[in-house]
Amino acid sequence: MKHFGLRILVLGAISTLSAFVFFEKTVESQTPETDISSQALSIEEQLRCPVCANEKLSTCGLAICNDMKQSIREQLAAGRSADEVILYFVESYGEEIRVSLGIGGVNLLLWMWTGASIIFPLAIGYTLLFRLKRTQR
Repeated sequence: MKHFGLRILVLGAISTLSAFVFFEKTVESQTPETDISSQALSIEEQLRCPVCANEKLSTCGLAICNDMKQSIREQLAAGRSADEVILYFVESYGEEIRVSLGIGGVNLLLWMWTGASIIFPLAIGYTLLFRLKRTQR
């Protein structure tokens, strides 16, 4: 029992070293091609199919989506950043191509409606509870 702490320390050191070895091999095994593929997949997750309703580019199998995926990979291979690629598609198809739209325009009204539908019932409930508590005194 008195060497229990030493055993835990040794096991912790072994697991930490094995994690470093695994991480080092993982970093070494990444090539520019896998880096481009992971960046392309990340971009595809941020864009919608221009034809389908609310389907991400990464899951759609239409010909236009396959062309867009190929264009993403070509642009990344040419040295463009992920933001530049997304901006290219926003300029081509409009802001609706993004999966998550920013807060502005009609979306601003929806955000305000959502906020109001949370804040007002809470405020009314708090006011009613405060009045009930005050009348009981």
